[in-house]
Parts: sequence; C-alpha cells; structure tokens
Amino acid sequence: MGKVSTAKQTGQGGVYYEDKVVAYFLACMLSETLPFGQPFGLILAVGLQVRPDGWLFDDVLLTLQNSSQSRHIAVSIKSNRQFNSNGCPKDINQLLWEQYLHYNTDVFGKDLDKLCLIEAPISPAISTDLNTLLQQATYLDSSTLHRRISIANAYSKSARKLYKSFYCPSQLANIYKIKAEDTGNILQCFLHLEMDVERIASRDEARCIELCKNALRDKSQAQAEKLYDALCLLPRKVAPKGGSLDRKKLLQILSTDFSLNHRLAHELDWKKITDNTIDRLSFIPDKLGNQVTFDRSTLLTQLEQKLLGNKGLIIQGISGSGKTNLAKMFAEKKLKETSVIWLDSSDFDFETIETSLRLTNSITELIEEVSGIESYLFVDGIERLFHAHQLTKLATILKKALIESSSWKVIFTCPSDQLSKVEDFVTRFNLFSTNFESLDIPELTVEELIPIAISFPELHPILFANSSGRIFNNLKLLDKLIRNIKSISFISSTNNLGESHLIDFVWSEEIESKSEGLQLSYFLKRLAELQADDLSVGVSIHAFPVTELKPADNLKLLGFLRLQHEKLYFNHDLFGDWARYKLIKSHNGNLPDFLQGKDFTSPLWARAVRLYGIHLLEQEQSGTLWQKTFNLFSNNSPQHLLVQDLLLESFFFAPNSYSLLVLHKTILYENECTLLKRITNLFLLRATKPDANVISMAKEIGMTEKHASAYYRIPITEYWFGMLKFLSEESVTALEYNLVNVVKISSIWLDKTPTNFSLRKEASDLSLQAAEKIFSLQENRTFIDEKILEPVYKAFLLGYRENPDGVAALCLRISRRVTNKTKLENEVDHSKSKPASSWPPRPKKRLPWPLGPMDRVDDTFRTLCLEGPSLFPIFKHNPRLGTEILLAALIEEPRERWHGESRITEHYELIEEYRWYPPFYLRGPYLNFLKISPVEGINFICKLVDFATERW
Repeated sequence: MGKVSTAKQTGQGGVYYEDKVVAYFLACMLSETLPFGQPFGLILAVGLQVRPDGWLFDDVLLTLQNSSQSRHIAVSIKSNRQFNSNGCPKDINQLLWEQYLHYNTDVFGKDLDKLCLIEAPISPAISTDLNTLLQQATYLDSSTLHRRISIANAYSKSARKLYKSFYCPSQLANIYKIKAEDTGNILQCFLHLEMDVERIASRDEARCIELCKNALRDKSQAQAEKLYDALCLLPRKVAPKGGSLDRKKLLQILSTDFSLNHRLAHELDWKKITDNTIDRLSFIPDKLGNQVTFDRSTLLTQLEQKLLGNKGLIIQGISGSGKTNLAKMFAEKKLKETSVIWLDSSDFDFETIETSLRLTNSITELIEEVSGIESYLFVDGIERLFHAHQLTKLATILKKALIESSSWKVIFTCPSDQLSKVEDFVTRFNLFSTNFESLDIPELTVEELIPIAISFPELHPILFANSSGRIFNNLKLLDKLIRNIKSISFISSTNNLGESHLIDFVWSEEIESKSEGLQLSYFLKRLAELQADDLSVGVSIHAFPVTELKPADNLKLLGFLRLQHEKLYFNHDLFGDWARYKLIKSHNGNLPDFLQGKDFTSPLWARAVRLYGIHLLEQEQSGTLWQKTFNLFSNNSPQHLLVQDLLLESFFFAPNSYSLLVLHKTILYENECTLLKRITNLFLLRATKPDANVISMAKEIGMTEKHASAYYRIPITEYWFGMLKFLSEESVTALEYNLVNVVKISSIWLDKTPTNFSLRKEASDLSLQAAEKIFSLQENRTFIDEKILEPVYKAFLLGYRENPDGVAALCLRISRRVTNKTKLENEVDHSKSKPASSWPPRPKKRLPWPLGPMDRVDDTFRTLCLEGPSLFPIFKHNPRLGTEILLAALIEEPRERWHGESRITEHYELIEEYRWYPPFYLRGPYLNFLKISPVEGINFICKLVDFATERW
C-alpha cells in the first residue's frame, strides 16, 4: 500500500499557514510595527513567490527600511516543524549556503540582507539552543564562535550538534574553499521565527488582529477581525503573479472597505493640517454684522448630494455671495468625521505648499496615504492663482486626489465670472471636467431678506429699493452695512442708490473716519496697487518702508488685512477691489496717465475699473461723466480698448444693471446703437460660462475642449436679469440695430434655463419679434444670409412654450401652410384652362397638396425642422403642429410642370433626402418625434407614407 497523504497535505494546510504569516507581515506594514526589532526597521514592501528573482528562500521577500539604510529579508515559511534534535534540515542548510555564496544567484547582500525561516513552534530546548547560538553569532566573529563551540563544557552537546548542522555542504565547501570556522558567517545571516497561527488559541493570530486594530480608525474587534480576514485572502491573489505589495498598493486595495489610520510618521503633519484648517475657518465670519445668520441647510444638502456621484464640486456665485462661508460650514461638519485639508491662494504664494503649512512630508504623499473614508480637499479662491507655477502645484495635488481609487473629494470656490479660468485650468492639465459638478449660490429671497429688514429697519430702503438691484446678494457688503448701521440713514436717502455709494460709505465709516484715517486709506490703496501690479494675492511686508507699516496693525484689527508668513493679505478679495477702485477714483484728473502700463488682462485691475465705471454711471443721470471718461481712451491702442470694454462691462456687472441701462440708454443709442452693440458683444462673452456637459462630451464627438468652451456657453444668470429686461422693453430699437446679438441672448436664455424660469417670456417675445421681422423681409424678397436666418429661426422655435399662439402662427407662415395671398400665381384653374393643343405650350403649376406647403419653404427653416432639436418644444406641447410643419418641410411645394414630363425623377413629390444617406433610423426628426410624442409621431409617419404611396 502506498504512502497515505495527511489531511493537512490534502487540505492545503501549509498554504493556509503561509497566508496567515503573510497577513502578519502586512499587518506590521499597515500598523508600522517592527517585526524584527529596531535595527531592521519598518516593512516597505512584501513580495511573494520570488524564486524567479533569484531568492532561494522564496515564499516572501520583505523590504525594510530603518533610519539609515534598507535591506531585504527572504523568508521561507514551513507549516511543519523543521528543526529537531538533528539540528538544521539539510535542504534548508543547502539553500542557506547557496544563497550566501551566490551559487547561481547573486541577489543576496551579505552585509545587510538576511534569510529567515518561519515554522510552527518547535521543542523548547531546541528553540533555546538555536536562539542562544544565533545571538552569539551576532556578537562574535566567526572564528571566535567556532573556537568557543569547540571548548568542552562551554556549550551543551545538543548546541554543538546544532552548530555542526550548519556546516557548509561538502560540494559547496570544496568549490568555495569554506572551512568549519566559517559557519558563524551563515549564522549571522540567518533569522528564525516560530509562529503558532494554526492553534485554536493562537497568540500570534491574536497579536496580528491587535495590529489590525491599531491600523484602523474604527477600533472595534469586529472591524479588526474583518481586516485580518481580508489580509489572509490577499496572498492567494498576489502570489500566483509573483507580485509585490507596498503600503500604497495595499491601501488602494483596502480603501473601499476600511478606514485606516495615518502613518505614525505623518501624524504630526496631519495635526498641523487640521490645526491650520481650524485656524483658517475661524477667521471666516458666519454672521452678518456678528448678529444675523442664514439657514444654509438646503444648500448644504444639495452640496452633499452633488458630491455623491462626483469627485469634485465648484461652488460659484458673485463675489461676496457667501461661497467661502458655505464651504466653511461643510468643512466644519466634515472635520468631525474625517480628514480635511483647507487651502487658499495664499498657500500657493510660497515655493511649496509644504513650506506654507510647515509640513515635514509631501502633501501629495499625505493625500495618497489616506484611504477608506471619504476625505475633503478645499481650495478657496482658485481664480486667484495667477501664475503657471501656482497652477502646476495645484494640478500635482489634484492628480493624486482625483485618481479613481482615491477617496478624496475636491471642492473649489470661484466667482461665476471667473469660471472660464477654471475650465482652462482643467483642460490644460487634463484633469477631466467630468469629475466636477457645480453649485450655484442663489439670490436671496424676499423671505430671507424680511428678517434682516425687521432686525435693521434702517436697511429697508436699501434692501427693497428698485434702483439698488441685487446689491443685497453681496453678503460681504451687507455685513459691512450692518456693522455701520448707526450711520446708514445718511446713505439710504441717496437717489438712485447703487453699489458705489455703499462702498464709498463703508470706506468713509470704517477707514477714513478713524484716527489717522488718511494713512489707513493710503496704505490699503498702496497695498492693493502692489498686489495688482505683481499679480499676487500677498505682498511682502518688506515692500514697505518700516515707517509706512504702522497702519497695517490697525487694519488687521479692523478686519481688512491678515499677516501670514511675513506677507500681507486682504481678508476678502472685495477689500482689494474696493481699494483699487478708490485709488483709480483719486486719479480721475489724470486717469489715462495713471493707468498707463497697467495690465488690464489681470482680473484685479479689471474689477477695479468696472467698479469705477459703475461709480461714474451712478453719480449723475446724464451719463456725461462716464462718457467723458470713456472718450479719454479713444486712441484704439490695445490698452485703451481694454479700458473702454471694462467701462462698458460696468453696465451689466453692476447689481443695478437694469436701472443703469435705462438711465443711460440715450448714450447707448447714439450712432446707430454703436455702444449697445459693443455691450452685447461683451455680454455674450463675459456673462456666460462654458457648458460643462458639452465639454465632457467634446472628446467623444471629436471636438477639442477649448472649442467647446468657446462656442457652447451657458448664462451666468445673476448678470442676465437686468440686460434681458432692458432689451425686452427696448425691443424695437434693439432689434432694429442689434438684431443678431439680441437673438443670441434670447436663444441662450431659452435654451439653457429651466422651464418656468424668470424672463423666459420676455426672451421668447424678443426672438418672436426678430423672426417676424426677418420673415417679413424675406416675403418682400430681401436676401437674408443663412448665418442670420439660422439663429433667428432657432431662437423663436425654442420659445414655443412661452408664446404658443405667436410661434405657431409664424411657423405656419414660414412653412407656407398659410399665405396672405388669396390665390397662388400661375396655379392651375381647370375651369378656365386653355386646351392642351394651344400653342406655344406653357408649363402648368399644380395646386398645393393638402398636406404640403403653398409655396417654397425656406431652406434654412426646413433644415432646422428636419435636423436637430429646434422642434422639440413643439413636439412636446403641440405635436399636431409638429406634424403639420414636418409634412410641409418634406412635401414639395407647387411647381411648374411641362406636358409629358417624366415622373421618374419626382421622388414622389417629396424633397430629396440629401442629408440622410445612407438611410438610418437616427437620421431626421423621426426617432425624436416618436420618443417625445409617440402617438402623434406614428400618425406623422403614417401620413408621410400614405402620401408617398399615393404618388407611387
């Protein structure tokens, strides 16, 4: 009978034992435990099945690092006892010497590397002898150890026998000239561990679970045992591939199921990051005038929901609308649960982020190390990163945080009018804009304003004045007004109250009225100028003479400035804008000279010039002062044109834009609305942002993200209400001189805003009036370029829901289903027709088909109906009208026919399908009609098929 295998052999008990040993080393790596003591250091990587790499102890290869050097420990794992009374097994000893002597392999480093055997617990006596022998070998040179072993009574008989079992095998000894006294060299390279992981009450297994507990944030026994079980399963996945696991890979594998502690070497850095975050958040005010708060719970819920399926979020809104405050509230909530990093533009002012935060380790390393639980990276004011090196630093961090396996979420704050900069940044560094959602800070509602008006009745004229527009959405300005509520009555009585009046009031109350107010004002303006000229958010204190720095301390106490790493920063970007506006205002007598050489592509100077333009428009009703200043920059140089553009942008960037447009419309209408045309051109560029949905699909449809950003844009809604309302009221003049831009504006609003949104009816009215105007010109045989026809007809079709009767009537006219003529020229009247034999023969023009057009349908309108989404609103709200328009677009108009003309080329009286070759169900309007209105879609197709069949 053959030898019977043990249950352990058939049940792969050895493999099970090996998995638990590997799990122990992985737990040591996670918990940063020293498995072999301080001299050997921490485990950096665990390799499995490394025989192909030249390691003869090939089950596990550990890479360790102490404070000064790294080493390898090759491990052979045996579930059965190996050492017995005969000493070291011959096969183990053979491998030891072959590895040591570089026999057919040279990977082993004799000075640092070690060879380790791990086995089940052996006889205590043998274990004692072996440990004694290995300790002696550590401290004695080989010849001394051999001499002492040879002395009678110095060592026990069993110890001497154990020592001799490590003698070099004769074959290798002959080749490499190894003597018996060299045995100590092999002992110095040998490590021995006993592990009882197969016992029911295993101490080593319990220790491993305890290590797992130390590695976890959740210290529960159940979670520790779950992690231990997961580590035991990993070797079977990695070993067949001869793979290796370092801490980073291990974290990636475990991150979805476990929240692991920071590394001990990182703990101090994480404390610094957390302390820095708490400190930064404490300086962000969350009460208006230290008294009034808003309920932002709905916005916080929206923020969290938008992050569920996305890696990042952009909180956007006008400057001062509370973006940073909302981010602060969310950060404070998450700080109690997980890791949070808060960065702002000042952190990128330094050579490295690590310098700013005083970190020992790289911030990317810290981000990579976090696993399991969702963590949050906040970047407040990304638009204030002006230089390429700053953006590169941020991109390096984001690429680590945004990888698929990362548990990080990224949150930006950015003003709405600067979103294009974010898109450029995302495109430039290939960060994929699909990772990001956006959250708009909405305008304050009347319900939210009423409690403020009740608490501070002095603010009532400002909050609800028609002339003040949306000033109340600037919470930073509102905060300053509340802080100076005792003096507000002076300003609230001002006619045509506007943003510049309130800024001047705050500046007067908080700066100029203080002792040494002129010095404070001068210092702020000088700091703001240096900031803008250097294109930096922070200005070194060494940029000022010591004698000029005195106001800085007072301004810090007043809340306008903060000092960080010997640089001065404005506590809010609005304070810098106000200071530059006041600086420009102080040079109104020599403005072109003062602005000479300033960089107006910089948003810092641009916002200041816009504020100055708003000031000029709000000061007097005639607009003479604004116009005079505008004309100072008229030499057509690039700089003068930029200044003029910024002054024109003041009209729609002003919170009270509608009031200013109405007040100064006479200026805008001069010279056939020259300035109105320029304003609307700028409006379409500056008051819109790239459409993130189109950008995300750009590559899929063969379009560059840059092209998509330029041509597919959506409105920044807070800037549109005044302009749309003004254009609607002044539609006659606006369409007469500026039809193309007005149509583009109304089309974007109708296409990109949700149903029932404000001013959609006004936009629909504008587009309908434009289409009626254009069609009337066409009826009078005026040539209209397709580049004008397409946007005009597209815009009025988009407005069907808001103007069903008007749009339907004009659609029937343009599709030639109705006509102003009572009778078509040259139509066939059979009662009065001449005999067929009359000479010379004349072509006959047939009567219109019952379902077809009465005359030729404009090609541009036909294309819009048959291709694209222009008819979708009609399909949804009046599908029968959609059927009538489509049939008119597809059936040929009445045309002259010669006697005897062949019908082979007639295409059954249908237009040629020149855009639908080869035929496919996605081509044309059919599929979309069926999706939107299935019943009427089928009815339309049946009528079309019936018509063609009758002609056949």
